[in-house]
Amino acid sequence: MAHVGPALEATAEQFLDRPAAAKGLPDVSGSVSSGGSPRLTLGRDTLAPDSDTPHRRLSDRRLGLRGQINTPLSAQTDVFAALSVTAGQSRHLLPQGLGPLADPMRIDFDRLGLTPEVGIRWTRPLSDVAGAKTSLTLALSAGQEVSRVRTTLRSALLDVTNYSTVRQGFVSLGAGLTLAPAGGRAQIEAVVQARQMTGGERVLHSEFRLSR
Repeated sequence: MAHVGPALEATAEQFLDRPAAAKGLPDVSGSVSSGGSPRLTLGRDTLAPDSDTPHRRLSDRRLGLRGQINTPLSAQTDVFAALSVTAGQSRHLLPQGLGPLADPMRIDFDRLGLTPEVGIRWTRPLSDVAGAKTSLTLALSAGQEVSRVRTTLRSALLDVTNYSTVRQGFVSLGAGLTLAPAGGRAQIEAVVQARQMTGGERVLHSEFRLSR
């Protein structure tokens, strides 16, 4: 969800900051106009958990492929380089609209992302479960998310679509639990990462990985 704030900000700058007469829309940019008329506030904090705008997330899905190369440093430590390609979408509803536009509004995000990442990983074997090998992994890494985002705003008065490219670096501290069934090459890994983004956002990122 780290791309949502910048994508909203890019949408506001691209469409809502233009003169209203040029678009045939109400004057809906910023917070308060110079003449004192109300405007629509839209920005990176609109869908934040502590936002003053009532909203709820209708759906949030993501699917991706990840390639990773590991180079051992010791029996339990290795360095890695990874590249992830992901596609996702999220749907949000503002039941009371936004600012003076009181009609319900939908804000949708469709995202295609590319994430290169490098780091160091430490692995500790755990007790086997039902013949399957299990291990705990801790990792420290850095990378960059590059996302192409289509943002769509729809209400009774607005039908706006904007395309933006969001680039965000991050450092990450993660933990994973790996389950490798006996007799098979595939393994299942549950990963949780705490990411500090360059824009200041803190993100809790989780994945389920099926790998060979």
